Amino acid sequence: MQEDANTCNRPYVPVNFMVVRVKSKRDRLWEVSREDIVLEAATGGQRFAQREITKTIWLNPVHDKKNVHYIIVPNVEVDGGSKKEEERPFYLRIFASEQVDLVKLPETIEQVFPSKWSTTTSGGRRVHENGKENQFWCRNPQFFLNITKPTHLKIIIRKKLRKKNRFPFGMTITKALPPTTPQEAKILQGKGQEGKKLPTSMTVNGVTYA
Repeated sequence: MQEDANTCNRPYVPVNFMVVRVKSKRDRLWEVSREDIVLEAATGGQRFAQREITKTIWLNPVHDKKNVHYIIVPNVEVDGGSKKEEERPFYLRIFASEQVDLVKLPETIEQVFPSKWSTTTSGGRRVHENGKENQFWCRNPQFFLNITKPTHLKIIIRKKLRKKNRFPFGMTITKALPPTTPQEAKILQGKGQEGKKLPTSMTVNGVTYA
């Protein structure tokens, strides 16, 4: 629920919330699989400005014979990082038939390290098109990362230029989700598909093994 528009002098904005099933307790969500979303409050044409949005749902602490937990994620229906609504108070109210524990998860910790490619700090690609190693690659900006235990990381590089400017650059994405062993190929069942094998890049339990 949002603040009363008559008292705060700000119009309502389209809002939404999701309930997501998780196995780990009190860990923030970084990736969400559709099969883990048990409720999305506003979908399709329901996404219009209103003060309050309410849903009722039955939740079970066990799923597929395993103990599970749930995370509620309220959000406004605008692109992340938008400056149109820099701050918007809201109220989250829960009424339950049984005793429940509700804990606010800690905020994300973000650190920004500004850097740039220049004539002295740009080494180009690691391997030339002819396959030879680039001896100047080490000139690129470098950041030391220290970890003390197995850690799941998501590293993003992005450009901050106007749309009219075009500046191509490369990115390497490595798989960070277990398992590391590709799944066995499966057989598609159905008319005209007997004996056809699926590639190991198929999505299994929300994870792609490509």
